[in-house]
Amino acid sequence: MSNQQLISFFVIRGLDKLQALTFRSEVMDATHKPLEQEQGFEVKVTINAFTLDDINLFLIRQKVSAALCSIEHQLPERTEGSKRFEISQEALQLQQQLSCKMAILVS
Repeated sequence: MSNQQLISFFVIRGLDKLQALTFRSEVMDATHKPLEQEQGFEVKVTINAFTLDDINLFLIRQKVSAALCSIEHQLPERTEGSKRFEISQEALQLQQQLSCKMAILVS
């Protein structure tokens, strides 16, 4: 059995446009888009050692509730056979700090 790293994303749903643009400018490689079913914007960024501090600083400065946040883990595209998937230390650290929702994405 081989180990594969899950791809982990930090997501906030329900930000206003200014907050979404601020997140995108303050957090490296972040994206944003308008929500389809409700008002506001969604921001998303891959969790890694370079984005951890920026995410935390944004949440503190903008006073964003953990209820709007989630950590989403995506299976790698090639997952044939029996595999063991691991969550990165950065994603575990962020989960421990924020206690936000967690989801597994399977495509």
